[in-house]
Amino acid sequence: MSKPNEIIPIALFFGTYAFLGLIPATQVLVSSTAFFMIMSYLKSPKPLKSYTSSLLVIGLGGLSLITHNPVFLVWKPTVMYTITAVAILAGQIIYQKSLSEKLFSSAGVTVKDYPWKKLDITIAAMFSTMAIANLQVYRLFGLDSWVKFKFMSLIAILALLLPITYHIASKAEA
Repeated sequence: MSKPNEIIPIALFFGTYAFLGLIPATQVLVSSTAFFMIMSYLKSPKPLKSYTSSLLVIGLGGLSLITHNPVFLVWKPTVMYTITAVAILAGQIIYQKSLSEKLFSSAGVTVKDYPWKKLDITIAAMFSTMAIANLQVYRLFGLDSWVKFKFMSLIAILALLLPITYHIASKAEA
């Protein structure tokens, strides 16, 4: 689930894009992401993998700014969705345990006999589909449609994951 320090730069990007276009929006996205990442690190340093999404925004967004080519920024969600899907599926092999179950357990939510592996496969399939759709929307419909798609896909992901989270929490053992 996204944290406020990830949501604020995205919201600023969409707002800036609506009024000023891609380059200013990307400048706002990259700079605000860097700011929140640095603040987060100074407050509580975490392993580098915790900053994967932010580093991708800064790196690929920076390339888009340098080249004035939006394709680098467009690739960021595809790369992140692919990493997420692979990590979820790899967790099944490496840990012999569902990554979803591990995530909920770390939050103090345990549910025995839940179809964790099926949930992992479903979520990995969703992220894989989003990775492909992300590039296809840009390729077929252009930048403006891609930005609208990104906005709507974030809402759709939340709309799918929040009820699942609520359902799992409702089955939690006391």
